[in-house]
Amino acid sequence: MQERRPNDALALMALHGRMRAMQGQIENQRAGRLKLGAFRGWNAGEPILILGNGPSLLTYDLGQWRGLSLGTNRSHRVHQSTYHMALEQKYEAGLMKLKCPVFVAGTGWRVGYECPILSATVTTFSRDMEHGVVIGKGTVGSVVFAAIQLAAYMGASPIYLVGVDLAGPHFDGTPASKHLTRQNELFALVPKDVEVYAVPPSLSVFPKKEWSEVIACQ
Repeated sequence: MQERRPNDALALMALHGRMRAMQGQIENQRAGRLKLGAFRGWNAGEPILILGNGPSLLTYDLGQWRGLSLGTNRSHRVHQSTYHMALEQKYEAGLMKLKCPVFVAGTGWRVGYECPILSATVTTFSRDMEHGVVIGKGTVGSVVFAAIQLAAYMGASPIYLVGVDLAGPHFDGTPASKHLTRQNELFALVPKDVEVYAVPPSLSVFPKKEWSEVIACQ
């Protein structure tokens, strides 16, 4: 049997500590003790996947990714993520079954860490989830845009978008908006110091990285 090195033991202890702390966050969430500020910088410098709901979500072997992930809307039906985010309360019943920290926009939810909604006239990109999150501008909204703000708040970097196709129906066959590419109007507002890449066939404005490149970055 290979002898475990001291550094490996320290890394394992740190991982166990992180897992215990996250479990505490989940228990606090369920008990109603929701302290959003605890997640500020929580994952500083760690790469993260943001999962969209496009048809390509079904084409990736997400089990190859061992790091952080942030699901959106119904993506939990395909992959159970480290975190999850939703903007619309029609997803609430499904979110209540998740065993991970859930983040939602607005008030009146029965689940999750509630992020106040900010008007795009106040700021176009929020770096403080306690202050609020920008979910859209004008008639254009995007849960992925909100999720990018959340990931940046946690300090996660780089951010990889998977299943953010901006084309076609949702992965479960339900129809999507015909104006998905207008989300690029929001994506263009992401500050340059927030490092975001999109996995093809995404039509987003972000630089592209192939799935194999993303896996190699772990």
